[in-house]
Amino acid sequence: MKKVGRISKKQYTWKNGAVQLRKLRLDAQVIGEEIERLRVTNGKHFDNRLVVDAARDPKSPLHRAFDWDDVKAGERWRLQQAAYLIRSVEVCIVTPEQEERVTRAFVSTSNNQEPRAKHFTSTEYAMSDPELRGEVIRQALRELAAFKRKYAELSELVEIFAAIDATARMVG
Repeated sequence: MKKVGRISKKQYTWKNGAVQLRKLRLDAQVIGEEIERLRVTNGKHFDNRLVVDAARDPKSPLHRAFDWDDVKAGERWRLQQAAYLIRSVEVCIVTPEQEERVTRAFVSTSNNQEPRAKHFTSTEYAMSDPELRGEVIRQALRELAAFKRKYAELSELVEIFAAIDATARMVG
């Protein structure tokens, strides 16, 4: 953070995964400051609707971050709904010990023909295929690492972080 007189100036950057925003050549600093301005104007909190409403103005620095073509945006919304639907389905599995266990019915996997596209398969199939199982485990470890980074300042979770590290060493 840069010091400007007595006030600290926040430095905004894009997360590694923000590929689309980088492609649009949006300035993370400008966007971060605009969203913070909305928060201050709105009080303590803000929501997605406030950001979208502010972005409707073509002069807003947020405007180019959104697709205003209703035909394209409508189809994208349906794709988001489909992803939500897929993520929402669970399955009850009866173990050999006759215990019932509920788990996600589908998991996200890659496809060698379209490596950047998100695909899904049944959890059962993924767990029975060594390559897919390894992919799901690697994804789980990436998500755990992200969880650890997100909550690193919480000393109450130190034992959980140690377990994550031990598991990653064991599996990796």
